[in-house]
Amino acid sequence: MGHPSTDRACFGNDDQHCIGDLSFITVVKSADLASLRGSGLIGLGPTPEMYFDTPRKDPLQSGTEGFVAQLAQSADYRKDFEPMFSFYLTNDEKSKGKMIFGGYDLKWAKPNSEKKDIFWMKQSGNTSYWAVNGDKVQLGAETFSQKPQQLILDNGMSFAMAPEKTFADMVVAIQKQTGI
Repeated sequence: MGHPSTDRACFGNDDQHCIGDLSFITVVKSADLASLRGSGLIGLGPTPEMYFDTPRKDPLQSGTEGFVAQLAQSADYRKDFEPMFSFYLTNDEKSKGKMIFGGYDLKWAKPNSEKKDIFWMKQSGNTSYWAVNGDKVQLGAETFSQKPQQLILDNGMSFAMAPEKTFADMVVAIQKQTGI
């Protein structure tokens, strides 16, 4: 259960970098979200193309444009920030993960990394997920597949997919190379 809402989002430690009128659905009751710990929920998925093709009279029926798409379209946001976000993911309990809106910070990358070391990929044609097109799957020197495959990315790993054979070959290679 929820209702359509709008609010402003501020980026930084002051009110200098704020964007108003961001649309979202406020969730007030849901059995599916009961196990989540946190103080809020922002959908960070891409906005599917079909969203733009349908009339949006009732946000509870049609949803709202995605948070990231709203940021990218905001002139106020783009004057101070790049239309991107980045993640620092870790499994080290002493180092917390980090999400950065508006760019990236190399201090969260591999030590001694430079801007040229970052590999950028465009969103695939699948706008239902953050997905990229890959031309092969490789771990170290071992290649598992040399045919084009769509890779669906999810920072929380609640939803990650790979073709079954490629995934099985990758698990075996990880076990061989790392002993895990």
